[in-house]
Amino acid sequence: MAPGTQPAELANLIIRIKDREKLTEAHRRHLYQVLANQAGLSHKKITFIYGAIQILIIILAWILKEKEIIYLISLLTVLSVICSIIGFRVRHRWEGSKRAA
Repeated sequence: MAPGTQPAELANLIIRIKDREKLTEAHRRHLYQVLANQAGLSHKKITFIYGAIQILIIILAWILKEKEIIYLISLLTVLSVICSIIGFRVRHRWEGSKRAA
């Protein structure tokens, strides 16, 4: 699993636990599925977004490679929190509108 996608998957797991879903059953609640199915983004756009996030992480990690490891850990933590917040907000907006309909 790529580092940039882990926060999205963690957010997905937390949401499914909160909603008392069975974690062993199939679902369509991954962030990329919500973006494609509910938000209507094209697969090309979603792939571009995921790729851009990965490239950003690689560039920032490369810049920090000469620094102490704590800088890299801090960077990944901050990016994880940001990605998780975005994931929660996107899911709340699109899944909430789907349930209300």
